[in-house]
Amino acid sequence: MLEIGPFLNPCLRRPAYSVKYFDILNKEQMVARARKIITYSEEEENRKHLLAGIEAAQEIDFNHPAGDLSSVSGRFRNVFSCHSIEHQVDLIRHLNGVFDLLEPGGRYYVIAPDKRYCFDHFHPETRFIDAVAAYIEGRQFHPPGKVLEHTMNLTHNDPARHWAGDHGSRRIDNEFFTERPGVFENVLEQARLAMGQYIDVHSWIFTPASFRVVMRQLFERGFIKMPVARIYPTLWNSMEFYAVFEKPA
Repeated sequence: MLEIGPFLNPCLRRPAYSVKYFDILNKEQMVARARKIITYSEEEENRKHLLAGIEAAQEIDFNHPAGDLSSVSGRFRNVFSCHSIEHQVDLIRHLNGVFDLLEPGGRYYVIAPDKRYCFDHFHPETRFIDAVAAYIEGRQFHPPGKVLEHTMNLTHNDPARHWAGDHGSRRIDNEFFTERPGVFENVLEQARLAMGQYIDVHSWIFTPASFRVVMRQLFERGFIKMPVARIYPTLWNSMEFYAVFEKPA
């Protein structure tokens, strides 16, 4: 099995699973990034989580700074990703890259955030034409607009509150940036840097229903090589749904 984008907290851990890991960073880079996040994180629970991840960090078998799966050697019966597909720069290229890594009859298991119940609530949903445009462009990095949209449109990340109808407000509409002018300047700098390097943001925004529609359109029009076999809806008071792609045998 191959797990994509585990960062410091893979869902499938060795030796319990026969699994290899792919990410944009190697182990040392991940630890360095986690330590940097800890320095400006305001949530004690998040800092504890990152420290625990540093202590249990796993070696990364394959890494590529732009997420190019062609750098992975071997074939796999199963590929798995958890909260990774929304970070991909080129969604079509990613899905076709997974297809090429799978054995015939293999499956790609995806856990993805449901925008209705997480900090993506105010982001616009991804459309078929958005995915096709990134593919035609041969996009290598998230565009500055996606970096700004992701950061400025964020709201709270408490699924129970979202399920209760309390969606909060976008950062750009409340006091978040006025109380943290340095953070706002950093966001602008990150958007500028996005012109020439990977900046980690959510570029693809879905609900289970919109995911089904977009993936069906991409498959039927020949942009991706494998269909979605199943989608499992978001459970009450949670923020993620589950999808399974299946490569023809």
